Amino acid sequence: MVVQLWRPMAAWSLLVWAAGLLLLTPLSAFVLGRLLGADGVISNDEVLSWLLTPAGIAFLLWALASALTLSVAQFGGLFRLTTTERARSATLGRAVLALTTALPSVFRFCVATVAVALALLAPLLLWVGVLYRWLLHDHDINYYLAARPPEFYRALSLALPFAVIWAVAVVWLFVRILPALPAFFDGHRPARTAAAFGWGVSRRRFWTLLSRLGGAALIIGATRAALGGTLFLIASAIVDRVSAASTSLQPVIVATAVAGAIGAGLDVVVTFLGFAWLSALLTAFYVEEAGTAAPRAEPAVIAAPDWAAGRYVAVLIAGALIVNAGATLTTLERTAASPDFLVIAHRAGAHDGPENTLLALERAIESRADMAEIDVQRTKDGVVVVNHDADLMRMARDPRKIAMTDYADFANARLGHDDDPSDDRRLARLDEFLERAHGRIRLAIELKYYGWDEQLGPQVVSEIRARHAEADVMLISLSLQAIEQVRRLAPEIENGYLSSVSVGSLDGLPVKALALSRQRSTAQTISDAHARRLQVYVWTLNDASGMVEMIGRGADGIITDDPRIAVRVRNELRSMTSTELLLLRFSDALTDEEQRDEVPSIQ
Repeated sequence: MVVQLWRPMAAWSLLVWAAGLLLLTPLSAFVLGRLLGADGVISNDEVLSWLLTPAGIAFLLWALASALTLSVAQFGGLFRLTTTERARSATLGRAVLALTTALPSVFRFCVATVAVALALLAPLLLWVGVLYRWLLHDHDINYYLAARPPEFYRALSLALPFAVIWAVAVVWLFVRILPALPAFFDGHRPARTAAAFGWGVSRRRFWTLLSRLGGAALIIGATRAALGGTLFLIASAIVDRVSAASTSLQPVIVATAVAGAIGAGLDVVVTFLGFAWLSALLTAFYVEEAGTAAPRAEPAVIAAPDWAAGRYVAVLIAGALIVNAGATLTTLERTAASPDFLVIAHRAGAHDGPENTLLALERAIESRADMAEIDVQRTKDGVVVVNHDADLMRMARDPRKIAMTDYADFANARLGHDDDPSDDRRLARLDEFLERAHGRIRLAIELKYYGWDEQLGPQVVSEIRARHAEADVMLISLSLQAIEQVRRLAPEIENGYLSSVSVGSLDGLPVKALALSRQRSTAQTISDAHARRLQVYVWTLNDASGMVEMIGRGADGIITDDPRIAVRVRNELRSMTSTELLLLRFSDALTDEEQRDEVPSIQ
């Protein structure tokens, strides 16, 4: 069925994707802007709190329902197509009109579905919260993740069975209610009626439906993985052969552009065919069990419009190839043109010395890093110390909370897990770091909060000014409140915002730099930040290939546990010709030695 009707099904799918791009995307941005109001952005720890507010819940429902609407609308067209005895031609204008008029009812259906899904998620989150409060609240969470004490495995052993039971129950509910989709498009309205009808349809042959859809999903996933792996191997071999046989830049550019275009095209084809196959299986099951009212009424739009004829499809494919090739060349040119970047030692260089210690700082300086990122917080008696976690359990097996202990009580603590009694491994003060770094390396000082500390920002600024180090530091934080506070107190000190997750646009923040995770550092995000004269630093990268990838996207700095790797990558980039810089995107030559020393970090 999918093979016979591929053209109208493809036309409908393209129409739905276009509608999502042209209608739902800007509409979602508008809704988000209205919900955020003057704040403009919510980020990091504030996201969870905001999502529990009426505005946050409204946004979550809107975002999830909007994404689901596209898939449901796509299924609706395919359902009508595969259950109609005779398709009649329709123009593209009629197709747009039909989709537009159907969106309100489809969206309401999706809102109801998302609301039920979120309600089903609540028991799992509640149980995880109970386990956290019961077993994992005594120390900083980083200790449990790094050391994995008995409490960690006890919590895991209690969480996994519940999660498995929950997952089985959710899959059962999902499969039971799934026939509500064809029922909805078959005229069973509103959503409650469709759900009840679909529930009854799936009662008799639950295992048949599960095996059909589950088997198809496994085949689709395996096909996608096999095609992706095969294309990667072929592309790598071709690029290596071309680079070895020619010193000209043009063959390499063509080879990489074609490989990128083929990969993007295969992904679209597999996505379409997989969705169409699953839709056809669900539709066939529904018709077998319930029949369909669809033959009694012609669908508004099912056939391929004129622009889907063969020659127009060829033009579209050629255009997609050209656009893809242009995007590839643009990315490659950025790599060749921008070999310089800042090397920032994460937690003063966690690979070469215990993190956030003067010993690590010295080794970061020796490695020729440009900047050392450190974390600061205050002790009970108001001393600003350098440490990441809320306690020293992970670094020194000392369970005392820093905010509840005087600094003098930590005099004998040594960070790290060997017997080296070096004084440079103690819990150091910020003023010691400022003195040791002066004239040798810049500091990116992250204000660390475990509960708001009104005096941390002002005290850090005071210590910086006391040593006339305003030009030698940058103040960063996960807290927007902290950034606003230090910006008011010390506008002459550079500041940056560290974002792990956010809602809204970060590029409008009044900072000089954004520190983003590798996953969030897309080429578009970096380009938008640069358009607003913001620098982008990417964390935490410990492999040369990842560093090269991020520099290719335009990153201005690399935050790494091992600054030696980043310095070596930068030196090699500086010494390479344009052709070699292009080839570096497809080579792992630099990573062989360094990846053996790679150390994972917890951000």
